[in-house]
Amino acid sequence: MKAIKRHLILFLTAAAVLALTACGKADTKSPSAIANALDILETTWEQYPEENKFAVAGGAGTMDAPDTMDVKDGDTLDNLLGFPKDYAANIDDAAGMLHAMNANSFTCGVFHVKNSTDISEISDAIDAHLNDREWMCGFPEQLLLVSIDDYLVSCFGAGDLVDSFQQALTEAYPEAETIVDKAFSL
Repeated sequence: MKAIKRHLILFLTAAAVLALTACGKADTKSPSAIANALDILETTWEQYPEENKFAVAGGAGTMDAPDTMDVKDGDTLDNLLGFPKDYAANIDDAAGMLHAMNANSFTCGVFHVKNSTDISEISDAIDAHLNDREWMCGFPEQLLLVSIDDYLVSCFGAGDLVDSFQQALTEAYPEAETIVDKAFSL
């Protein structure tokens, strides 16, 4: 009888430890769990507290959610997401999410880079391209470039909105590596 009680106590203790450990874990994904560029934006957007969400449009015109982008349309990638069209051949998947009222307030693109060794060069190109852009209706304050495995995330806009996105992104993808996080030098 004592042996049964001892085993029961050990079992209940182990179960309690496991339950407490599981409660503190965030909903995160590993790079191998990333299905596509849209998956990164949807997962990140789901991390936002409801009070931090704002009206968004997807890159293809979807309202209230991110959406995929046509990687063969370099002009649209450039116009909507600030992705230099000369580098469109280096990606094979893209998704976008923009502030529905003013894209300069928040614009985010996620790009699957065919060869991950090109991420640094493409990041530099995006940085230079956005800093050389002629802006209308205000200027974005902050630029954020992040890599997650072979995906490149580009986000620019108002500092508070970019910071909220970065926090949600790193909660969803702790392995995300910040390449650029700076104020625009316009």
